[in-house]
Amino acid sequence: SISIYCIVEVWDEDEETEKEYLVNFSDFKTKEWLTRLLVWGLMNKKQVHISPATEHAMATMKMFIPKERVET
Repeated sequence: SISIYCIVEVWDEDEETEKEYLVNFSDFKTKEWLTRLLVWGLMNKKQVHISPATEHAMATMKMFIPKERVET
């Protein structure tokens, strides 16, 4: 199986990077998290940018792993 690593950036209204995540896009939990993040971004006037992870990012950033979502 192939893993796809990417950088997810959340930008504020001034087009400044607010948050940055290194994620494994091939993981199902990450896809669910990304869908929720995109909806949150739309509702809060944020931009979400997704780009392929570089070798430098892979070596220097900590991998973000979404927590299990608990339904209430």
